[in-house]
Amino acid sequence: GLFYGHTAKVNRIQKLNSDQIVSVSDDTTIRIWNINNGSLAITFTYHINTIAALEVLNDGRFVTGSCDRTIA
Repeated sequence: GLFYGHTAKVNRIQKLNSDQIVSVSDDTTIRIWNINNGSLAITFTYHINTIAALEVLNDGRFVTGSCDRTIA
């Protein structure tokens, strides 16, 4: 299915767990989506510029890197 919510180019997508994916975008948001129904679970707004990097850690947490020169 399709996942709607980002307002600019999506830069990275990764599987977060068996039920969710996480995506980052030029719209400066991090979004967690429910895989089964395509619904948006939560939006994070840690950055003030394009988010270019995303890594899911072994323990299920994730880190992001932005063109605002921050890591969250």
